[in-house]
Amino acid sequence: MSEAIFISYRRGDAAGHAAWLKRYLVDYFDTDQIFFDVGSIESSADFRARIEPAITHARVVLVVIGPDWLDEIRKRAFKAPLDWVRREIALSLARRQEPDGPLVVPLLVGGVDAPDEATLPWDVKGLAALQMHRLDNEPQYESDFQRLLTRLTGLPGVPQPRFRVRDARSLDVAMGRGQQE
Repeated sequence: MSEAIFISYRRGDAAGHAAWLKRYLVDYFDTDQIFFDVGSIESSADFRARIEPAITHARVVLVVIGPDWLDEIRKRAFKAPLDWVRREIALSLARRQEPDGPLVVPLLVGGVDAPDEATLPWDVKGLAALQMHRLDNEPQYESDFQRLLTRLTGLPGVPQPRFRVRDARSLDVAMGRGQQE
């Protein structure tokens, strides 16, 4: 399977923001067009064998940068095991230079500022040169998301977005209310 949109995020930093982003994207794209680790990698599967091919075939890589993202990049820079978020970004940036490379969009969430190039490890420094896209909390979220959606519309290899209304049950889950008994 080759998803068009890959969501890269750090679970301890921006899992909630990444989940909201996926919920909004599913309103416009089929679920099988979005790589989101929780739903795209089956339990007990070798995630390494799934992540690298997904990055290789993605047309868009959305890098969700939250409040602790930079600290975690630095903290993990010289520690084993491999920092997979950093690996996702490095692979995306390297592929970006290829003729069919992905659009890499850094998304700032939780009120963070853009990381400075001097603070980033060598293999992800290129991220600092990209225009950041702010994805703020309500009430700004909807307009920020619509600007992102406009940027994705018409990209080669990305399906045309089409709005789908959520059913009442999925709206309850999206709003954090859980299932109604």
